[in-house]
Amino acid sequence: MSERRSAARIGVASKNSRRYDRFVKPPLYAEAGVESYWRVERTADGPIVHLHQNGPGGFVLEHTVKTDERHVETIPFEVVLEPATWMR
Repeated sequence: MSERRSAARIGVASKNSRRYDRFVKPPLYAEAGVESYWRVERTADGPIVHLHQNGPGGFVLEHTVKTDERHVETIPFEVVLEPATWMR
């Protein structure tokens, strides 16, 4: 049986899932070999995205994309993130 790994997981946190998304999912995904974990959270200003990369000790926060920011992420693939446009 071949093992399939996921390049990225993207989670959208809610009030009810925020702790689970922040503290439970990352170690499970890291152990499973997921390369990137992106967590979208709602703030008073709009959505933000926390971009984590898997390293030797688990996931490390690489960048937080603020609501009014345009960010081009290249790992594990190229994606343009513009959270302000998600609220239109």
